[in-house]
Amino acid sequence: MRKRDRRIRNIPISKIIPNMITSGSVFCGVASLIMTYHQHFVPAAVLICFAVFFDVMDGRVARSLGGSSVFGEELDSLADAISFGVAPAFLIYAAYIGMEGGVWGAVASSFLLSAESSGLPASTSRMFLQALSRVCRSRQED
Repeated sequence: MRKRDRRIRNIPISKIIPNMITSGSVFCGVASLIMTYHQHFVPAAVLICFAVFFDVMDGRVARSLGGSSVFGEELDSLADAISFGVAPAFLIYAAYIGMEGGVWGAVASSFLLSAESSGLPASTSRMFLQALSRVCRSRQED
């Protein structure tokens, strides 16, 4: 096996700090998914609110430090998809349809449900797709 020459790059702290804040948003989104899976819905919703705080702060810190990077933009897009797409959609699915909904619950949630029959304004998959399209749209504007 050939040994590779690994060079340690000096990455400025101004580029690391915004990515660490964005990682906090990813952590809150994933922790919200875990809390939702264990049917702790209120803490899961609170974690999504914390993700909003991290999402606002990472952009402000990156602009103030001048530390924006391509990696940071991609990480922010991933964090937005997890924290504002997957986590809220799974939270609504688990809270209203239930974890024992099974295949038919997933099929039912993929269609637009009327507000009278479900109490929900839109299906969970529609919510996820709207969040994902917002992320894609913001990526195209850059």
